[in-house]
Amino acid sequence: MAGVEKEKLSSDFELFTVGGGLYLRCLRLPMTHAFGSDSGIFDISKLTMLRQVHGTEIYGASGSDTGHVYDGYDALITSDPAAVIACRTADCVPILMADAKTGVCAAVHAGWKGTKAGIAPKVFGRLLSMGCKADDVVIAIGPCARYESYEVGDDLYSAFAEALGRDISDRHIRLHPSGRLHADIAGVDKELLTLAGAKRENIFDCGLDTITDTRFRSYRREGRREPMLSAVTPGEKLPYAACG
Repeated sequence: MAGVEKEKLSSDFELFTVGGGLYLRCLRLPMTHAFGSDSGIFDISKLTMLRQVHGTEIYGASGSDTGHVYDGYDALITSDPAAVIACRTADCVPILMADAKTGVCAAVHAGWKGTKAGIAPKVFGRLLSMGCKADDVVIAIGPCARYESYEVGDDLYSAFAEALGRDISDRHIRLHPSGRLHADIAGVDKELLTLAGAKRENIFDCGLDTITDTRFRSYRREGRREPMLSAVTPGEKLPYAACG
């Protein structure tokens, strides 16, 4: 695409800027995708999206769903090269999954409620039920609120401890050096995925913090709901409005 600047952030992730927008790619995810994009960078009429409810329901999309926004779901799965699926986040955890051998991919919105309820391992399990093998599923985690910045209350710890047990909760929701309780929601997702059979070496986390990194949208920092899009497709292209 013309006019695109590229910055290598690590051996696993690259950041692209184009016009006034940006997006992030995981070099290990074997399908066409983009994390953390301002909504204006895409032609959203060519995406399939959700009105997310912080739950665990999954919608199976096809090319005929293009342009639709479905209520009551927090994850999309497709194997149709004509479909481009996308989730919206602004501090919650965006997770993309892909298996190049079966051509199946998923876009997951994992807020703390969905994480607590196990949306990430549920989607992973759905991929396995569709014929994917654990060794072949690559998982990438995009920009989200991170432990260093995400202050939470005792009620969130209690909710996680009741749902997932104190061991997991103690590892990921703990006192920060500031003396306040902070949470690592992406860390919970990663642990639950490995417990469900995902290979640790197949999970790639960009580590970027939406609260402190002003390149990305953050509801907690900005106080407004203007989410980013993370999209994936088994096809060859994403519908970039700004780049053609």
